[in-house]
Amino acid sequence: MSPVWDPGKAFLYHALTYGDLAGEVVRRVSGESVGRFFAREVAGPLELDLWIGLPEREEHRFVPQRAVRPDPTPGQVAQAVERAGLAPNDRLATSLRASSAELGRATASFGTRRGRAAEFPAAGGIGDARSLARLYAALVGPVDGVRLLSADTVELARSPRTDHLPQPGLLHRLDGPDRSRFGLGFEFPRPGAPLLGEGSFGHAGAGGRLGMAHPESGLAVGYVCTAMTWEPSAGPDPRWMPWTEAVRQAAADARATGSSRP
Repeated sequence: MSPVWDPGKAFLYHALTYGDLAGEVVRRVSGESVGRFFAREVAGPLELDLWIGLPEREEHRFVPQRAVRPDPTPGQVAQAVERAGLAPNDRLATSLRASSAELGRATASFGTRRGRAAEFPAAGGIGDARSLARLYAALVGPVDGVRLLSADTVELARSPRTDHLPQPGLLHRLDGPDRSRFGLGFEFPRPGAPLLGEGSFGHAGAGGRLGMAHPESGLAVGYVCTAMTWEPSAGPDPRWMPWTEAVRQAAADARATGSSRP
């Protein structure tokens, strides 16, 4: 399929397809599925309780997620697409409607054993907050002798790549101060997801999950939840605010006292 827009000329968040594209690169380079590669190269050495494809032996530990509002209906999605100024048969309109439907199916699949076992790299990571934090910590420094990215690679990954790009086609009308910002695979602070402040990187997940790191302070944080309450268009998740502020303050105090372990 030819791109809907020329690469490098516009930007739109690929909530699902990004994982398949990156996962296929992993498979072609390593010869392994993304879940097996992650288990061998990342989760195993770091002793993480984190999987892309939950093993059956860990099934008893899974905590179901809980939705607090119904998913938008196909009609509501179609109306939103039309309000953006796209004709119903426009390629981008068709893609947006299909993406919304696929996202709903993917989310529902995690309520089944088959869905949790599937190696779904865009949204299928299952684990705990400790492991998420430990993963991000290993991106910016050694964790029990394991470091996943060099300092040079971290700098490359957290260099902004999308700030200058518009939304594709007529979707530029929806541009605002809280659009997603990305480097190479990682999300950057924005009003709706401030992370750990300027210089930090990570990703906010569906419903309010959060993983992030700040190289200068050495901080890495993981947060998980069961209630799918975060609405990005409404700003930061209220559940984030007290503890993220406390973490930032602890980092500032540590810098002021010269401590290397905030």
